[in-house]
Amino acid sequence: MIIKYDYSEKMAQDLIRIDNDSFKEINYGIDELNKRMKNSSDYEIYIKYADDIAVGYVGILEVQNPHYNAIWIDLIAVSPKHRDNKIGKELLKEVMLEVKKRGIRHFTALVREKNISSMMLFKSMGFKQEKNSFALLYLDEE
Repeated sequence: MIIKYDYSEKMAQDLIRIDNDSFKEINYGIDELNKRMKNSSDYEIYIKYADDIAVGYVGILEVQNPHYNAIWIDLIAVSPKHRDNKIGKELLKEVMLEVKKRGIRHFTALVREKNISSMMLFKSMGFKQEKNSFALLYLDEE
């Protein structure tokens, strides 16, 4: 079962646990996570549950500009114990079907080339690698 993030304490704990098992990017607690999620109305997270255990999640960002409406697949994570069970593919398929109901047909994902498993996942779903290279630029003014 795949459920949209609902700001509950349980889902927040599940999300943080999966992140800690995978990326260790969420370095704050439940209250801060929910505050950030509520302030990001265009960002959604979907969590995959198997036997009532959270096993993976995908984060998406809806992007609208004069050229197109699209979904930016921001992050996909599967707990190490549950990898190689096609959970990532199931998450992407279900979320993409849900988003298509809104009329959105464009999907983008940014994947590090060294992340072979994610590259293979997206390619198996029909994503193609952009022929023109882009440079990822960022500014961190902390």
